[in-house]
Amino acid sequence: MPVSRQISTEALEVFYTNLHLDLDPSSLFLRSLSPQNIHRLRRLTFTMTPAQVEGWCNGAVASGYDAAMLESQIAIPYWGGGAVKPPGEGGNDFYRRTWREVIAVLAAHADLPRLALTIEMSECTWVYVEDAILWEEFMPPEDIRPIFKFIYDFYIDVATALCELRGLGALDLKLSVFEHLKPWLEREVLGRSPEPKVDGALERRRRPRWYHLVPQWHDGDRRLEGSNYRPPGRSDES
Repeated sequence: MPVSRQISTEALEVFYTNLHLDLDPSSLFLRSLSPQNIHRLRRLTFTMTPAQVEGWCNGAVASGYDAAMLESQIAIPYWGGGAVKPPGEGGNDFYRRTWREVIAVLAAHADLPRLALTIEMSECTWVYVEDAILWEEFMPPEDIRPIFKFIYDFYIDVATALCELRGLGALDLKLSVFEHLKPWLEREVLGRSPEPKVDGALERRRRPRWYHLVPQWHDGDRRLEGSNYRPPGRSDES
């Protein structure tokens, strides 16, 4: 019996060491776990989908572009949907609320200093932008980027919720569109700058494209709501 119990314990440790979850069912799954098992989590990956980005933003393109235009020209050719809104739900609010519920469960029960989170948002946002690369021939980048401000807003909302995880051990935000925002977003959540990544020769030679860069409207001095980052020389009250 002791041997069997030990094997069961070791199996649980392996299972909770590296979990990969989609956003939709993750809230129910995490709430089905005991606080003890949530405390076992060590590496956790959440994957967002293109449909969730559409539903999350609910067509609220902050640049002022018409959501129906964006949806018909970009979204539908790639994932074949219309506006994705769960039955009886308000689209945007449903996904935001689900994400915040997931984060609240982790904040309450996870061993945060020993938890490493990965949020995969590179593929779910890229499908909106890949066709727009062709627009470079007749539109300057500064006119193209604002069309995708809803992706920026999506990142901001995801990271703002993550700020509740004070003392989180590690965070890796996988971005494609506006990927140069990654260090700033991770610093806001972790309260510290992530370890610098050493790029290989190919990455160093690669010239950033318009969709890689931090968008022109972003304020680097901005603090997210609940930000865990304290700039040097500034107190919590400042």
